[in-house]
Amino acid sequence: MGLLSFNGVPSLKSLSLQVKQYLVITGNYWAFTLTDGALRMLVVLYFHQLGYSPLNIAMLFLFYEVFGVITNLVGGWLGARLGLNKTMNIGLALQIVALAMLRCLLICLLLPMLWLHKHCLE
Repeated sequence: MGLLSFNGVPSLKSLSLQVKQYLVITGNYWAFTLTDGALRMLVVLYFHQLGYSPLNIAMLFLFYEVFGVITNLVGGWLGARLGLNKTMNIGLALQIVALAMLRCLLICLLLPMLWLHKHCLE
């Protein structure tokens, strides 16, 4: 069958490792772009529902974008100094720590509320 399989489309087995990696990265980037756009739309609709004006919502996104630029600059600088792999691993570790902090925050807020409900509101 050679390099071509169904209707002239190359099979995945026949592609080189570099092309496979490119396809995975491209697919992940497309998925991120779609979910990021959907999340931004949900944020806009949520703050509109809360009664924020269009200008206030735009200022919220301006704040978000400015810190996105700062984050990209710092990440690029770190990538150039430390290497991309080490920078990626540091970023992953920071995300895990942030998620753990959010989990702790949830537990720290939930336990006093349960105690108040049990002892004060019954």
